[in-house]
Amino acid sequence: MNSISHCVLALLRRLVSLGAPGFSALGIIVSAYGTYLITRFFHAMPKWDFAKSAMYIAWLYITRRSEEARKLVGSVAKFGKEFGSEDKQETLAGLYVVFAGLVLQGVGDVLWVLDAVLPSVSFHS
Repeated sequence: MNSISHCVLALLRRLVSLGAPGFSALGIIVSAYGTYLITRFFHAMPKWDFAKSAMYIAWLYITRRSEEARKLVGSVAKFGKEFGSEDKQETLAGLYVVFAGLVLQGVGDVLWVLDAVLPSVSFHS
């Protein structure tokens, strides 16, 4: 194997190794934001407050305090119903953002597969 092809293969392996988790993580973040946009009319609060609330509700369910979680979700849903209204354009945009996030995750998945396969690839002189 000549040194140029060795360098190209090493660079490709490095890019794939870094790109796989990068695209996957970016896809998760983009999809989460799209989900937030789709469900925004349910909660009349800023996105960071929503994120904190969602984590707290999840924690309550994880720690088997589901009754407390249901009460909180019920009051948030009631508040959202009274003060929030669905913006259909925002909801549709959220759907598109979720789709874009899934595509990014798919790219990450392909890169993960390449990352597993590339170590066995070599050039023969």
